[in-house]
Amino acid sequence: GGDGGGGGDERPWREVVTATVGAVLDEWTLLQLAVENEWGGLETRQRVAELRDDLCEWATNEHAVFERDELEDALYEFVDKLNVIAEDGSVEQVARVLSALRDEVLRGHYADADK
Repeated sequence: GGDGGGGGDERPWREVVTATVGAVLDEWTLLQLAVENEWGGLETRQRVAELRDDLCEWATNEHAVFERDELEDALYEFVDKLNVIAEDGSVEQVARVLSALRDEVLRGHYADADK
């Protein structure tokens, strides 16, 4: 149905971003251990869900001036609140992947989304 009523804010990449961010967090062993063991208390899972939403928002928001090192700081702060010591380089790795994802999104194409 082409109603043409300015529905152009339905960004197709939001789904890709949500899926990618979800996958990155699911594969982040440290975070999953924190969730399973509730290291951050009873609302650990809820906090991680909020983190995912925040990251999706950040990745799709071209006005978010947030560099990779700031993202790293934010992630360190986050795991710190979960009583997790991240010394395995995973924070940097996650920040790197998410920054690359955001670059892709802001360029508006997914050269490697189907790999």
